[in-house]
Amino acid sequence: MPDPAEHAVPDAAPLVGSWQEFAPVPLTPILEAALAAFNERGYNGAAVRDIAGRVGVTVPTLYYHHGSKQGMLLALLQASMGDLVARTSVALEEAGDHPLHRFVDLVDCTVRFMCHRQRLAWLDPEARYLDDDARTIYAAPRKLVEERLLAVVRAGDAAGTFDVEHPVDTTRALLGTFQSIATWYRADGPLTPEEIAARHVAFALDAVRTDRRRRTAGVRRARTR
Repeated sequence: MPDPAEHAVPDAAPLVGSWQEFAPVPLTPILEAALAAFNERGYNGAAVRDIAGRVGVTVPTLYYHHGSKQGMLLALLQASMGDLVARTSVALEEAGDHPLHRFVDLVDCTVRFMCHRQRLAWLDPEARYLDDDARTIYAAPRKLVEERLLAVVRAGDAAGTFDVEHPVDTTRALLGTFQSIATWYRADGPLTPEEIAARHVAFALDAVRTDRRRRTAGVRRARTR
């Protein structure tokens, strides 16, 4: 495949509108077809010939644009993570300096992303099929999201807003819980993304050990979004 460094996604992709609004991701027809195939059959089970047939192009055309099936997976993972990085950037900027507000909005933003972008977020475990160079490209923005949440958790602990004995473990456990939403969320399910986000904000506040007054204020803040 082409040099992965040439295809790195910047730390924040342009975001139009609020972090709470989710317009369709502008994917090319090829990437839309690849996304559908990967969602239906998994990366390993999806055939390049099938993807080409879905979009009505030849296999060489796919290779011309993305180099390989792995290239299509990487492009989709980059689109997903670029969107999340951009949204968390805006959410943190709007939240201000208070650790509680930053934590609530960051959790709220991430959970809504997992719901509204479920088809893309579901691909995260498929990154295991990337080679080392491609995995490095994808890992960079993914790590940035983790570092942002960790920084907020540590700031809240330092300020006495939270009581977190193991910030790294807590952060990773929360992110793992949020990521799992993409495996079970359905748009026609009983809860809206906003309701799921409010519930996960409450779970997350419990995890960082806020008192009841702070916890109630945090959930109320999320529900008014």
